[in-house]
Amino acid sequence: MTRLPPRTILALMQTCRTLYSASDGPGLLLRDGVSLCSDTQVVSFSHFMLADPPVRLHHLRSLTISRGDFSREAVVALSDLLTHPSLRIESLVLHDSEVVLSSGDWVEDWRCASYVDTPLLRALAGVTTLKHLTLDELHERAYHLLDTLSSSLTSATLVLDSPRLPWSALGDADLSNPLVRLAHSADTLEVLEGSGFDMHPDIVLYDVVYPRMRRLRASHASRGLPGTVAYAHAFPNLEHLALTCARYGLGELGGFGFASASAVDPFVAQELGARRAENKDDQLEYGSWQRLRVVEGSVADVYTLGLVCHVPELRLQGDVTRHMGHMLEDVLDDVRPEALSLTVVGGFMFDEDGVMSGLLAGPAAQCLRALDLEICFVPSEGNVDISCVLEHIVQALVYLPLRTLRLTLNHGLLDHPSERKECRSPLSGEGYLCPAKRSLMELDVEGYATRLKDAIAFVEDATVRLSNDPTSHEHLLLSYRDGGLSLEERSDGAPSEGEEVVQELAELGFGSALDDDDGGW
Repeated sequence: MTRLPPRTILALMQTCRTLYSASDGPGLLLRDGVSLCSDTQVVSFSHFMLADPPVRLHHLRSLTISRGDFSREAVVALSDLLTHPSLRIESLVLHDSEVVLSSGDWVEDWRCASYVDTPLLRALAGVTTLKHLTLDELHERAYHLLDTLSSSLTSATLVLDSPRLPWSALGDADLSNPLVRLAHSADTLEVLEGSGFDMHPDIVLYDVVYPRMRRLRASHASRGLPGTVAYAHAFPNLEHLALTCARYGLGELGGFGFASASAVDPFVAQELGARRAENKDDQLEYGSWQRLRVVEGSVADVYTLGLVCHVPELRLQGDVTRHMGHMLEDVLDDVRPEALSLTVVGGFMFDEDGVMSGLLAGPAAQCLRALDLEICFVPSEGNVDISCVLEHIVQALVYLPLRTLRLTLNHGLLDHPSERKECRSPLSGEGYLCPAKRSLMELDVEGYATRLKDAIAFVEDATVRLSNDPTSHEHLLLSYRDGGLSLEERSDGAPSEGEEVVQELAELGFGSALDDDDGGW
């Protein structure tokens, strides 16, 4: 304060006086919520709030607590705040929740009946006004909080794939099953998000039903999931579904790692196919969703769900390559979307005999009314005639009953440092652009949009934009470098799986084919 100019000091004093005297002063201070992460913050904030509890606690709606390891004084102060009858908190976020809840486990409290029970946990469990809960880094105490929570939640975000899982939980899939953990909020829960969800593989249906649930957005880490019919039975009125797999690593699924440029692992594909068939059979027997409006996920994610219901809008994440054509066709046939968004790798996918040309001409695509399509050109296309590619795209789309078309032409990988050498002239300098990139950058996007609108009979709105952003597609390059690909041949002389992957990548222009002199990249 001594270094501030008098005018600033006067303004600060007037602000403090206004906040202190005005009836809505506490509301202005607390309207955006409070975040606490140290002993000093916890103690000072508790003292401030409890100095005038009926007025100040009424305005506290959102609280974030992180780090934990609070001192005895801080634990007592925070517990007093959380147990005050005037508290009306609606949103609670606990970062590193196990450490937070373990604060004060050395405090002697006759009310704590077990090891997992602590004064802070007991105070949080007793709050009755919570509507929104976010927890990460769950362990025994955090799970105990979920089990003993007094509030009926409207939304929950649970990061259940914590490395802190107890040894006693091994083999207990329902430990990380939100259907079981949130049963006390079955009548009120509307939104569920998170990661690390699991489910008992031998249970088809659970007794609990969440009639108000509208949005499920989560990832699962078990190959036993997704148990589509279990979620369909528990959340019968779901409208927005995004259930993705976080367990598969590089090279296992399309949209993750170098599988985007190579064939999907046949063993994984067989496993997904079996799970898909099981999910379909279960839904036909027990029923599926009737009110789904939006489904999100990679091609493999939605393929595995095996949906048997119509979905108006399908948002596919990740890159679609030629090896995913059959999966994409099955997905479109499953849900018959009216609106579709996806990213396709390679303009060659729209050649006359290309995967996308055949798929879009088939019956599975004839329900489409809106298409948001991104085409990511690959390094091997650096010397192609872009005008021919663009015409192929028109011909692939011409028979669709579209009303709205959004087309993005992404040339960000064409001049990527890892592109094939033939895309550059030996005498080119830093500013060299390969022919395809130059043609795209010079493209009259409005003129091409008009061409699409004229060619596609029912289109009312067509827009075309260029993109030079390779960020979301660089995994194609990184997976080649860091995917641990084996370049050794098999003992029978046939190419190894890693060699096949490298060859596939080379076809797309990511690096060079195998070379005995330098061993590739």
